[in-house]
Amino acid sequence: MPPELRDQIEAACRKSGRSMNAEIVHRLEDSLVAKEVVPRDSRLELRRIQESLDRQRQAMEGMNLEFARMREISRLLAIEAGHVDAAEFIATGGKRKKK
Repeated sequence: MPPELRDQIEAACRKSGRSMNAEIVHRLEDSLVAKEVVPRDSRLELRRIQESLDRQRQAMEGMNLEFARMREISRLLAIEAGHVDAAEFIATGGKRKKK
């Protein structure tokens, strides 16, 4: 190891409180992680976020199915009660047909 480089590492060790070996390992790890597009910790966090979003998407799909069932029940009840206009309104999701 060139003496100048050793002196720089020793100065960094004094500043960080790490041993010479720990400082060298720390700097090597930093240089290798810096070349990664997304650091390892960030990838883990992104994976957790993606899993959370997947769970939320599944929950929303379930709620959408339940909402569709409720809308159909409302439509059938409106027809049974003789409210054809209301049934049509429900069936179209609240959009009135142009006449």
